[in-house]
Amino acid sequence: MPTHSVDEVLNSFKQATLPLLDDLKEFLSPFAGVLPDRRYGHSLLQFVPGMLAARSPQVSQAAAHAPERQGSSWSLSKCIYRLLDTPGFSHRAWLKQLYADARRVAEAAEVPRVLVALDPVNFEEPYGRKLEHLSRVWKSTPPGSLTDRRQRVTHGYPAVLAYTVNLPQPTIPYARWFSYTSPEFISENRELRRAVRTVRTVLVGQGLCFIADAGLDDQKFFEYCGAHQVEFIIRAAHDRWVEVFNERLNRWEREHLKDLVDTVPGCLGFVTSFTHAGKVVQAHVILDWFKVRIPDTQQILWVVVAQTEGFPDPLVLFAHRSVPSALEAQQVYRDWRYRPTIEHLYRFIQEDGLDVEEIQVQTLERQRRTFVLVLAAALFVLRVPGVWRPETVAFLRALGSSTAGTHMDRQGPYEILIGLHRVLSALSLLSALAYGAPMLAPLVLPAFGT
Repeated sequence: MPTHSVDEVLNSFKQATLPLLDDLKEFLSPFAGVLPDRRYGHSLLQFVPGMLAARSPQVSQAAAHAPERQGSSWSLSKCIYRLLDTPGFSHRAWLKQLYADARRVAEAAEVPRVLVALDPVNFEEPYGRKLEHLSRVWKSTPPGSLTDRRQRVTHGYPAVLAYTVNLPQPTIPYARWFSYTSPEFISENRELRRAVRTVRTVLVGQGLCFIADAGLDDQKFFEYCGAHQVEFIIRAAHDRWVEVFNERLNRWEREHLKDLVDTVPGCLGFVTSFTHAGKVVQAHVILDWFKVRIPDTQQILWVVVAQTEGFPDPLVLFAHRSVPSALEAQQVYRDWRYRPTIEHLYRFIQEDGLDVEEIQVQTLERQRRTFVLVLAAALFVLRVPGVWRPETVAFLRALGSSTAGTHMDRQGPYEILIGLHRVLSALSLLSALAYGAPMLAPLVLPAFGT
C-alpha cells in the first residue's frame, strides 16, 4: 500500500477542494461587486463560505469557520460587522443581484410559464428581546425538526418569499424580511401586492403563474393579480359564496363552494405517484373542474377539484386561467404539485440547514443584509447537483452521509451541505494553523503547502 507524506495529502486535498471555493467566489462576485469598498467585498467572500462551514449566519461562528482568513477570527468578525453596518450601502443592492440572477435563469430556460411559489413565512428569534422592531409571530415548527415544538406565538420577524419551482436552477425573484412594528409597515396585503409587482417586473416578458397555499385565499389578492394580468393557482380555504352559470336559464346563480364541490360527478380519473418519507407511493386521483364568478368583484375563475385516494378531504384549487377541458385541468393539478418545493427551501434555511433564525444582529437593515446572504448561500447549495460534475457531487454526498449512493439515499441537499461544511471547515483549520504557525513552531508541525 503506497504511503504519502502529510504535505502530499494536504496538497492533494487543497487541489481537490479549492475549485469548490473558487466556484463559490464566482457565484458571490456580483454581490461583492456592488459594495462601496473592496475591503467589504473581501469580508463578504469570507462571511458566506464561513456561514456554510458553520451552518449558521451568526457572525462569530461564521468568522471562526472562514476558510481563507488571514488573521484572527475576532478581527474578521469586526470586518463582517462593518460590512453589515456600513451606511453607504443598502440590502436592496444585493436584492437586485438576486433578482437579476432569477431573470437570467428564467430567460435561459424558455419555459411557457414560470411557476412561482409565493408564501408568507415567519422566522423565530428565540433569543431576541432588544432587537429593532421585534414582532410577535405565529410559529409552526415542521415535524421532525431538531427543535420540534408546538405551534405558538413567539418573538420573531415575518417575511415573504417567492421561489421559482419549475426552472432548471432554483431562483428567488422576491424576498422581503419585514416587521409588524416598523413605521414602514402598513399591512400584510400590501407586502403581498409588493411581491406580485416585483416578480412581474423581475420576470418581465415571461409567462407567470403564482402558486400559493390557503393563506393567500383572499378575493382582494385574486383581484389584484387579475388587474396585473398574472395567473395564479391557490388552494381554497374558505367555504365562500360563488356564482355558477346556469346555461338552461342563461343566468348566474349563487351557490356555496362546498356544495358545488360535494356534488361534482367525477369526470376524470388517473393514477399518480407521491414521494413520502423517501418512498414512492401511487394513488388514484379523480378530477373535476367548473367555472365560477366571485360575487363582489365579478371576477371569473376556474375551480379544479382533486379527490385523492387515502385523503378524506378533496383538494380545491382556484385557478386564474381558462380550464375548458381535462387537459387544462390536469395541467393545473400538475402545476400545483410543484408548490411543496418552497416548503423544502423554508426547512433548508431554518433549523435543519443554515439556521437563519440564528441571525443575531440588532438593526432591521443588518438583519435584511444577512437574510439575503443566507438565501444566496442556500441557492448555491441547491444548484450544486445541476452545475457541478457528478464526481464532485458524489464526493460531497459521501462526506455528508454514509447512505450516499445506496438505496437509502434520498438525493437531498442536506448531504451536500454537510459535505461542504466538512470541506470548508478543513480549509478553515489549515488557514488557522498557517496563521498561528509561529506560536505552534515548538510542536514541529509539518510545513503546509500553499
